Amino acid sequence: FFTRAGELPAPPPDMPHPFRFAQASTLGAELERAGFHDVLAETRVVPMPWAGPPEENWRNFYDTAVPVRPLIDGLEAGEREIAIGEVLAGLRQYYDGAYTSPPAAFAIVSGAR
Repeated sequence: FFTRAGELPAPPPDMPHPFRFAQASTLGAELERAGFHDVLAETRVVPMPWAGPPEENWRNFYDTAVPVRPLIDGLEAGEREIAIGEVLAGLRQYYDGAYTSPPAAFAIVSGAR
């Protein structure tokens, strides 16, 4: 969806948004600014199992990812259907007949105060 939508304006640096701390170092820097020391930041990739097929996993994402819904819904109908098809094709590689378990990246950050 992001590649199909073209160049999106960057949100203000302090504005909360879904990808604000996508880089562990960004969250680590925020902890340091808050007075923490010995800050350790890393990204871990783990499977995110969804009990069901890719279509249900996609539907759940769409229903709960309200901040990115305008990006999805803003595409022309044909382009949106192609993009959804691409997402479903990507999810199908992680479907074992019972669970769809695509990888998800998490920023793990700790520090002492």
